[in-house]
Amino acid sequence: EASIGVNGLALHAVSSPRMKLPLACTRLYTHRITRPTSIRAQKWLCGFSNRGFYRSSTFRMATSKEPGYADIAAAADDPNEDAGGAHGANEETPRPRWIATLERNVAKNRKLPYAKYIQLATVAADGTPRCRTVVYRGLRRELKKPQRLTDDLVFCTDRRSEKMQQLSQNIATEICWYFPESREQLRIQGRCFLVGGDETSPQVAADGIREVSDNLPPSASDLVKLRRSLWKAMSEGAREQFDWAHPKAPLGSGEVAEKECDEDGVSENFVYALVVPSYVDHLTLKGNPQTRSVHYRDGCADAKSRALSVLPGDQLNEVVGGWTSLSVNP
Repeated sequence: EASIGVNGLALHAVSSPRMKLPLACTRLYTHRITRPTSIRAQKWLCGFSNRGFYRSSTFRMATSKEPGYADIAAAADDPNEDAGGAHGANEETPRPRWIATLERNVAKNRKLPYAKYIQLATVAADGTPRCRTVVYRGLRRELKKPQRLTDDLVFCTDRRSEKMQQLSQNIATEICWYFPESREQLRIQGRCFLVGGDETSPQVAADGIREVSDNLPPSASDLVKLRRSLWKAMSEGAREQFDWAHPKAPLGSGEVAEKECDEDGVSENFVYALVVPSYVDHLTLKGNPQTRSVHYRDGCADAKSRALSVLPGDQLNEVVGGWTSLSVNP
């Protein structure tokens, strides 16, 4: 009997007394599983989960140079589709439970292109709700230490769009994200900050983010660089959409907008959007009974009040990475 560790994946090997096989041909099973950090370890785990156990006469240990488990989604997709953000575990700080859930589901649903589409709800000037689909572009990466990720979600928009007007007046937003393969849903409530166009000052956005989150808040110059990086990583076809005629103008009216770019070559219509979450509702529809948990950012009074409205204040399950998680009825 022996235990081995492979890049964070703890395995336990037990020889079979009946078969009297050498250790190299033994049955392997998970003794304790943390997040796998290599594609090889992740494939081994898939084989284990689908067949109960996995037999192999050889087991080559994965190296730390291989892509991480959460990087599989980015590696499998067109690099132009997931720009401006990133996936993967933080090496220096613990990750909130819901972020681990998000990363796991992005990886598990990587073969479904539409699994990257999220529903973004905003509030119109008359107080009525508005909802549309946007493309998830990853988590914001801390520029000074690229291996460190935040829990801020990235997408982009056109400064001429209606959601741009709504978010300029009310930054409150909610994302609803369903993962078909794993049958899990995340509802993410937070504040949306915009960078790009005449009305969206990077300094105003940076100050606003700092007020609601102390998780590696970006500077104004950081936001400018992130916007430029996202633009450059997008495909040519995606960039051209920002030079189309004005959205929702009568069909056939107007002309294609002249290409107006800043000194970095980024379209003036291109806006980098960042959702800083404060409350997350995670529902797993698979299984009977279903499971559900709520998570709120520490220090956010509104999110805490909403989370604790369903449970006594002293019934806390977990506090990790600046977030408190509670298990609740589905």
